[in-house]
Amino acid sequence: MPRKLYDKTTETPVIQKIPDGCSDIAKALGLKPEDTVWDYNVVYSSESGMKLTDPGGGIIHQAITTLARGGANAVTLKLQDGFLDYQKEYLGVGNVVEATDKWHASNVFNYPQDSALHSLADKVTANENLRDAFNGKVFCSLMPASDVQRDIVALQGRALISGDDAIFFNSKARVVEEAAASKYNVAPFVVARSEKELAGKLRQLKKKAERLGLDPEKTKYWIKFDHLASGMGIRTFDPATSNSKDIKSWAKQVMKDADIPEGQFMPVVMDIDLGCLPEVKEVVVNMNVQAVVGPAGVTVTGVTFQNVVDGCYVGGRLPANDEEKSHAADGIGWAFPVLQTAQKEGYRGYAGIDLILCRDHDGNARGYVLEMNGRLNGSTSLLSMSHWVERESGHDVTGCNLSATFPSLENFESFKNEFNSVMYKGAASGHAGIVPIVLKPDAEGKIHGVKTIAVAADAEALAKVEKSFDAIVKKLNKGM
Repeated sequence: MPRKLYDKTTETPVIQKIPDGCSDIAKALGLKPEDTVWDYNVVYSSESGMKLTDPGGGIIHQAITTLARGGANAVTLKLQDGFLDYQKEYLGVGNVVEATDKWHASNVFNYPQDSALHSLADKVTANENLRDAFNGKVFCSLMPASDVQRDIVALQGRALISGDDAIFFNSKARVVEEAAASKYNVAPFVVARSEKELAGKLRQLKKKAERLGLDPEKTKYWIKFDHLASGMGIRTFDPATSNSKDIKSWAKQVMKDADIPEGQFMPVVMDIDLGCLPEVKEVVVNMNVQAVVGPAGVTVTGVTFQNVVDGCYVGGRLPANDEEKSHAADGIGWAFPVLQTAQKEGYRGYAGIDLILCRDHDGNARGYVLEMNGRLNGSTSLLSMSHWVERESGHDVTGCNLSATFPSLENFESFKNEFNSVMYKGAASGHAGIVPIVLKPDAEGKIHGVKTIAVAADAEALAKVEKSFDAIVKKLNKGM
């Protein structure tokens, strides 16, 4: 017998776009935008069990600038000369504080020296003229663990939520364990809370698969550490090619890479791959439902579809047609109860619910919750930028993330020269093109890669932007 599936919410969520990014989010939290400080740290924190937010793939602190409109303050490390000027001219970017004086000449970063807030705290401590600049401000950090909290105290501010609360609400184990009581849907799972439990919990999960009528030795499983990010701490388990000893070895290596102190163990969630479940006919889309969780309730800000490779997020896109918009609406219904539970339990801040929408054998849409990310999400910039361009252009906008690497370009001026024909320039570009949000440095400080937001009026126009972008990248790489 297929297991019980919970129905999605019958409540109609409040949906509000966030064209002004952090300012709109602050208002939904009951805060004055000018009294808030937002950051995308290069790292979360060694004490939270997270090392790099984006290991080897770029430096995401730069992306906070695309959310700095309408009065809120954003903190970043030093940007490439001219990069912020471009954003201020075409993207409505406002109050950005560069916490360092030099552009970093390497894509290898260390904690805490390269944390935006840590660098800012050092800068303020060394400069009496800045001493009171952040006094009383509310710091909305990506992951305010205890060492980040110390930086906030040094800046004479206060954290939006405590480090302990941040980790509690970013827990995969919490989400799956409270699912039944809170009436939202997850895949069959087990949670191992020590290394000794790994083998036994894996056997329990196989038993669950067997009770569903599956062959436990031919079923695909997912193994996920409790609150690691950017694909760190996620792997599949195929009984035909590996065993519990392999899982133990992998777990030890992940904890070592994440700087988790020896003797400590982060919970591990194991669940059955959705494509294997008997009630699932097909997996439709992997999505992220984003919202502000404030004192007055939950406000949904939108949905992005996620491109994921082996559990690693590699970019997002926006619903581009009626069918995809229908999927997004279904996803909101399945994710909303998770957000409501977090709101009732005291979470305050931005949040994204990772969810996979499936279709059952009767043709019904069924959403399976993966986790809650209690922070600005990787695709929040995409969502907010599309809303801003819609407001500026007066028409609907769709968008996606485009990324590439290429032979190093000298500086941002060189980058603009190469990508000039496809860069977003407001009305001058027909409100279409690429918005560079992360410039990846090489060891000499030149630009060897880029992460962008691509926007256009519809899917056809967006495809033209992508084609133009790819042609430029291909030309650059051909010249190697």
